[in-house]
Amino acid sequence: MSYRQFVSSSRALLTALRPKVEEAGYRIQKDAWVWEDHCSKGNWEFHGPNGFYIYFPSWSAYDARAQGWAAFLRLTDEEVDALAA
Repeated sequence: MSYRQFVSSSRALLTALRPKVEEAGYRIQKDAWVWEDHCSKGNWEFHGPNGFYIYFPSWSAYDARAQGWAAFLRLTDEEVDALAA
């Protein structure tokens, strides 16, 4: 798979996650951000709602955002509330 195809598939995954993110009361781009760790290329940070943070390898910002939101959505309501506390 070329890099362009990978980015395209990551954007499609992010689009598929959008309804679940919005249903949970969040906005894909406004309520989270990603940052590439330039000291160790290929590793990204996802900073989500309520202080949620995850660090993982990724190939692009789209992929990092999709992986981050997917990880956040796997949390239970109790875990999300604990983050906010």
